[in-house]
Order: sequence, then structure tokens, then C-alpha cells
Amino acid sequence: MPHSSGLYSDEELDNLLDWIDSRPELAHIRQAANSAVCNYQTNGVTSQERIIVNSPDTKLPTKSLLGRFVELVWVPGQNMRGKAYASQSSDASLESVAKLMSLSTLWDFVTTIPVLAFPLQLATGVFAIPVASGLSFLLLLASNISGENATNRSPGHRSKASASLLAFLLLSAAKTAVSGVGTDLVIGIRGIQQEYAARIVGQSLELDRKNLADKKNGLFSDPLLAEQMKACDENRRQLSRLARTDPGWQAAYLAEGGQYQDRIATLDQVRKKYGSPSNMPACLAVRVLTEDKNSSLAKPTLALQERQEASKSLPPLAFLKTYYPEQFSNAFIEGKNGDLSFRDGTLAVGEATSLFFSKLSQPSKVASLGFSLFTFGVSVTLTGAATIMLLLVSRNREICASFSPDLERKKSAYLGQYMKLKSHKKSR
Repeated sequence: MPHSSGLYSDEELDNLLDWIDSRPELAHIRQAANSAVCNYQTNGVTSQERIIVNSPDTKLPTKSLLGRFVELVWVPGQNMRGKAYASQSSDASLESVAKLMSLSTLWDFVTTIPVLAFPLQLATGVFAIPVASGLSFLLLLASNISGENATNRSPGHRSKASASLLAFLLLSAAKTAVSGVGTDLVIGIRGIQQEYAARIVGQSLELDRKNLADKKNGLFSDPLLAEQMKACDENRRQLSRLARTDPGWQAAYLAEGGQYQDRIATLDQVRKKYGSPSNMPACLAVRVLTEDKNSSLAKPTLALQERQEASKSLPPLAFLKTYYPEQFSNAFIEGKNGDLSFRDGTLAVGEATSLFFSKLSQPSKVASLGFSLFTFGVSVTLTGAATIMLLLVSRNREICASFSPDLERKKSAYLGQYMKLKSHKKSR
């Protein structure tokens, strides 16, 4: 602390500064002292030689609009500390943390754009990517601001710093979760479409099989058929108990299946002779009813068999378009040049997310994720490292000191004292 040699003693100067600091109407004096532009010369011997207070007309260079924008994206290390204290080592540490945090949020910014753009396609059309980029940029700003606020753990701000660090972690985790999905939507969309089509094909074939089984059960639950089958079984049992020489055998034989000519006749011949199955011998009626019902099932059964065989040889998209055109058009839009896109962008994101995490949970399929696994891994690494570094640097004593209001007040007092002493020396 510099010493006065003339008009004021140190004690008197301290009292004067305290008095100025306590008077609300002298706030402009304190503000002027705090905003004084100084040069600090490290090779100076005395305090007057080390601290040179420039003219009040001296202005610090203002940052350009582009410079301010760049700082929003690429956060300077100085933005993560207070004004009360700084050192080269602490600033270097903050600069490295700020770079890591900025790199993490920039990486997530790029990989999040496709996830936001696909659901916006129907609503915004060609503006989907610009709008998605704007939304992703807002998320980047929110993450960077949270990261900056997470370093201020000075008294009274610890809860805010913890909440900011948690917000940074949650925002980054959400963007990290879809980073691989975003890559898949850009470079692997056709594979996603094929996988979705394969699932729809499987569901459609299963539904066809169920419908055919229900139709078969419905046909063969015919009360007349059940009645005739019961009568046929009873007649056969009665016939088996009679010998051919028995006088009742002939009647039982006719009741069971009709005459020999009826048994070898075609269905048309039998219908022509008897008319309705209710007029036929029991077992003959069962034969006619069964074959009629099987005939009505032949066409849908053959069609299902053809579809099942075709599903093994055709790609899912081509199969769906050929055999289930309505479901194909409900899910996809085909351009004039053959380009294919999901009709619903939200569906595309949902399918991509489900497919990505399904493969991620199966070791045998992890390798098939390719580049999307790389982008996801990088995002996880950057998010984890940035969060840990922010937590560690916020607990650094020098960073905590930089936010100290006590140090800020002392700094302002010393600067004001120095300016008064220098002014006094000039007036002598």
C-alpha cells in the first residue's frame, strides 16, 4: 500500500475512502474509480511505476458483433471467473476447461440438428434445417450459460452453481442421447426405412395368418357340419357292429355314406342328386361341406403362401410397396426421382432412436452402428469430461477467490487510494 508524505496520513486517507464508500450520493465517484483504465507494469519498482492510471478519456477497445457472437459459441475462459482475482495459472486452467466445454456443446449442436429437423419437415418444409439449427443453437447457448454459471461457488452462490452444473449435465445428456440417432438419420436413413418396413411386413403377415385361421375356425364351426359329423360318427360305429349278412347292414351303410356311386361321385354330381347337404347321408354331407369350405379357403391360403415366399426374396421396402401398397403409402412418400422419405418425421426419429438403442444393447449388433456409434461415443466422452472439469475448477480456491466480494471491495479501495495519492503528488 503506498504511503502519503504530505497532505493526508494513511489513517486519514483510509477514513476518507470509508466515508466515500458509505455515502450513497457519492456512488458516481466509486463507479469512476472502479471503471478506471490502468496498465500494470510488472517491472516497476514502486507502486506508482507498476500501476499507471490512464486518462479518463481512454477507452477499452469494444468487441465487434462477430466477436461477441464467437464468444457465445466459443466461451472465453475469463467468462468463467469473477473480477476480484486472476492469475496466469488460473486463467490458463479456465481457458482449457472453457475450450473443452465449448467443443462439447458445439459437437452436440451439430448432431442434434437432424433430430430436430425431421419432425419439422411437414410444418416448415425447406426451412426445416434452418429452424432446427436455430433451436439447436438455443440449446447450445443454454448449455454454455449453465457451464459459465457453474463455476461461481462463492458464498451465497453455491446452490446456484450446483443447479447450473446439473442443468449443463442434463442438457448435454439429452443431446448426447440423440447424437448417434442424428447421425443415423443423416447417413443411414435408408437402413432405418428398411428396418421399419420389415417390421410392418412381419406384422402384416402375422395379421393375415390370424385372419385366415379365424376364417377357417368360423367356417368349420358351422352347426350343420357339427351335426352331420356327429351323425356320421354314430352311423360308422353302428355299421361297424353289424355283419354284412345282417339284414340291417344295408340300411346302416346307406345312412352312413349313401350308395357306392355316391361315394365315388364328384361334388357337383352329389349336389345335383341330393340338393342341400341336409338331405344327404351324414358322412356324405360331411365330405361335401368340408370340401366346400376348403375350396373357399384355397385362394386366400395360396395368396398367403405366395406373400410369405416373396417376403424371403424381396427387400422389405419393395415387398411392402408391392403387396401392401396402402400401408406403404401411409408410412412413406416417394418422390419423382425415386427418393423415399418418412411421411411423419416424428416417426423417423422414433424409429431411429429405437433402432439405435436396440442395437446398442446387443453386443452382436453394436458394430453395425458404424459412424453413429463414433459420434455417440465422442459426445459421451466430451460431456463427461466437461462436467467433471467444471466441477473441479469450481472448487479451485483461486476461482472461488475471483468471485469474492471482499476482494473486490479491497481492490476498489486500493485503486481509489492510489488515484488520490497520485492526484495529490501532481498538485504539489
